[in-house]
Parts: sequence; C-alpha cells; structure tokens
Amino acid sequence: MFGPKPVATVAISMKPTRGPWGGASPFVVMLKSVLERRGYRVVYDLKGAVDLIVLIDPRYNDPRKIFGPIEIREYKRRHPRVKVLHRVNECDQRKGTSDMDPLLADANDTADH
Repeated sequence: MFGPKPVATVAISMKPTRGPWGGASPFVVMLKSVLERRGYRVVYDLKGAVDLIVLIDPRYNDPRKIFGPIEIREYKRRHPRVKVLHRVNECDQRKGTSDMDPLLADANDTADH
C-alpha cells in the first residue's frame, strides 16, 4: 500500500549531439539531468511505456531526431493517456524563411502543452 512510488518515463525526441548544433543539444542534456535527479526515467524512443513525450524539433530532416509528430500521433492513438510537451525554439520570422511555421503548427496539433 505504501510501496515505492512508480517511476514516470519521459521520452525525448532528440538525442544530444556534440558540436555546433545550436541550443537543442545543451537543452536536452540539461533536461535529462534535471529529470533524472528528480526521479524520472529518460528514454530517447517510443518503444516502451511512456508517460510524457517531449518534442524538441518537428523537422523531419534533422539527423539527431529519433521520432517526430507522425510517430507521436501514432503513439498517442495507441496510448491516449500520454501527454506531449512541444519545445518551440525556431520560427520563420527570425530567419525570414517560410518552412518552419507550418511544421510548428502541425506539431502543436499533436502537443498538449
């Protein structure tokens, strides 16, 4: 009745990479560190039971990405209780591009927060 609290599992959509990849890798390293210190289990895939998914970047051409909005939608269909947090770090306005905002909108349709 008063046994150990179950460990919640957080899946992060991108593994950190050394080198000049911008802010996503240091963010993932720090997030993993903080979560593990607080007792969470951190994984980089959607193969097992997951309580929270953190979508780092919705782009499909990023070699560091393990899974994205398509895989998250499929996981949520099979596991409707999972929550999804989307980290927004990029937009078209800052770079004068036009391909990022549609990806963000699509990812936000999948995200809970």
